[in-house]
Formats: sequence, C-alpha cells, structure tokens
Amino acid sequence: MNRLLHIKWIVLFGLIMRLAFMKWGAPIYYGTPQFATNGGDTHAWVSCMQNLVHTGTYTADPNYEDGKFFRPPGYAFFLMLFYLISGFKLELTYLLASYAQILLDTASIF
Repeated sequence: MNRLLHIKWIVLFGLIMRLAFMKWGAPIYYGTPQFATNGGDTHAWVSCMQNLVHTGTYTADPNYEDGKFFRPPGYAFFLMLFYLISGFKLELTYLLASYAQILLDTASIF
C-alpha cells in the first residue's frame, strides 16, 4: 500500500513536470511558442498524413514516385487521429497530440 502511494506521487509529479515544460519550458528551449509546428521534420509527417486523408495516398510528395518512402507511417497515423478529431484543424491537431503525448509519457512512468 505504501509503495503504491509513492508511485502515485511520482506519476503525478511526472505529469506536472511535463505540463509545466510544455507551458513554460518548451517555448524557451525551442525558441518559439509554436514549438510543436516548428519541429525540424514535423512538416514531413503532417504532409504524409494530410495526403493520406485528402488523396488516399500516403506520400510526402504526390509529384514524386518515391515520396511514399520519405517517412514511415507510425507518427503520421498518430497525428492523423487528432487531425480527424479536430476537423482538419492543424493547430488543434498539434495541441491534442501534444497533450496525448504527455499522457502517454506519464503513463510510461508507472
């Protein structure tokens, strides 16, 4: 019982630290409040996901035959879930995906 109580406090602390980093630390660390959209390869994942949703083809560049090999689909499918839930609004997609990642990270503490 006592050990489980300690784990709950550790998980809660981890959640608070992740939320605090997203709110205050990430904009400083990445140099912009739009840190989720300015990631180096975020646009490539989003392009693949949007092409799949809107054209039915998973590709980073529909004009290039090898475009489908630019990015593996794992993270794009993760983003696509939130893209569909948000009604194709990218800003909301990034926000929902960020919070989902915080919850997944926090669950991994346990």
